[in-house]
Amino acid sequence: MRLLKEYDYKNYDPNGTVGRRPSVRGIIIRDGKLAVVHSKTYDYYSFPGGGIDAGESMEETLVREIREEIGLEVRPETIREYGLVVRKEKGAIDDLFIQENYYFLCDVSDKVLQQKLGTYEIDEDYELCWMDPDEMIRANAENDHGKYSKEEWLHHLFMRDEMLINKLKEEHLIGKEKMAEITYKKLTENELETFIDMRIAQLTEEYVSEGREVPKGVDLKAALFDFYHRHMADGTFVSWLALDGDKIVGTSGMSFVEKPPYFTCPTGRLGLLSSMFTDPNYRRLGIAKELLHRVVEEARAYGCGAVHITASNMGVKLYTAYGFKHNGNFMQFNL
Repeated sequence: MRLLKEYDYKNYDPNGTVGRRPSVRGIIIRDGKLAVVHSKTYDYYSFPGGGIDAGESMEETLVREIREEIGLEVRPETIREYGLVVRKEKGAIDDLFIQENYYFLCDVSDKVLQQKLGTYEIDEDYELCWMDPDEMIRANAENDHGKYSKEEWLHHLFMRDEMLINKLKEEHLIGKEKMAEITYKKLTENELETFIDMRIAQLTEEYVSEGREVPKGVDLKAALFDFYHRHMADGTFVSWLALDGDKIVGTSGMSFVEKPPYFTCPTGRLGLLSSMFTDPNYRRLGIAKELLHRVVEEARAYGCGAVHITASNMGVKLYTAYGFKHNGNFMQFNL
């Protein structure tokens, strides 16, 4: 994992005993806000997480700590590394104390569960709070933290969290400017290799999220390249992409097929929606909705009477909100 920052206070004997405290913390972003722990007793905010128990992986610790502290259920397939923050200082027991905070980005389900707080956390009166990042920094700097107000560990926590928030802004993971930088364009042969990689990532994520084993030994790249190359050439496949600068962060796809006309589709033309995928770091920003709208309009312009999709569990909410209806084993949007 990349090193984001090392705080070395150099107030210790480098040749003495060493104690370590590895911890895992979660970065959960939704609609530009962060899911954080609020200590109602001492009125401060922090990223959720805690120490790694014996035998636990970092990912298992992340899921457990977020569930216990703020009652949110992490979707394991969305966990991805972000970075490491290290602090070195004279320890209370050992000559050198090293605290390692491993940060992971992750998404959570919409359900909020009952917390499972320990004695210390009950005293702190932890609660879930969705905070604007700048407001979190301001509140930590200005609020009255009671008996903790002069504690060095708390002020280090504030410094560390502010550094992390600024890093997230720098990398455009949070901040109001993020949506303004997203642009959209149609897929061309120049982006096809990246598009195919993202299509495979989408299929893999869907398999994992639904508890299915990803088939081994199946190389889809050549087959997908052949399909897209042929159908882009004859106009029966179109895709819109979302970009942050030169980076593709979202994809969509619409295939056009014909069948014998029927009452609700007198043209016989149907759009088959596919390849709806957004980079996990760019989700909940309206990108998928915009991409969906653009390819649906492509189907309308082609003369399709309806758009069909066999929706994954992850996509049902998006399509339902847009106006798709369940029709047997697939979802349909009438044009």
